[in-house]
Amino acid sequence: MIDIKEVRENFDSVRKNIGSRGPRSLAAIEKLKQEDEKWRTTKSELDNARFERNKVNHEINGLKKDGKDASKQIAKAREIARRVTELEKRQREEYEAVRMAWLSTPNILDKSVPVGEDEKANKEIKKFGAISSKKVIPHYELTEKAGFIDIERAAKVAGSRFYYLKGDLAR
Repeated sequence: MIDIKEVRENFDSVRKNIGSRGPRSLAAIEKLKQEDEKWRTTKSELDNARFERNKVNHEINGLKKDGKDASKQIAKAREIARRVTELEKRQREEYEAVRMAWLSTPNILDKSVPVGEDEKANKEIKKFGAISSKKVIPHYELTEKAGFIDIERAAKVAGSRFYYLKGDLAR
């Protein structure tokens, strides 16, 4: 997963690197930056509101100790508390948006990786062993031919991509 601190501090270089993967990757990094900025702004507002709430609560305590009327400060504290609750809800929602954008953003590419949108841009460095010309049979076909699984019956009961084990394999 890409380091969000790196995105914040070196956005242009990160954008250029990830943008080399194509327009979807570029859109993902742009969305991450946008969502992160919204979340950080809300977090700052929330921190300021909490500071103000603590300050007003301290004033209320001082007024009550002195035996003075604190009704104006109490009303102000209620309004600030309502604002803090709203900001906390908004911050949670915005953090979830940041998290989803973060998860959809690809990692930074190494300098040795060729530029391209998919694996077609890759270059072959080495080949190991001889390439077989015979047809390879998938494991599910082998086990079905041997009578160890039943794909059709399982698909009727449970849906696709399921199978029943049969015979010695089920024991």
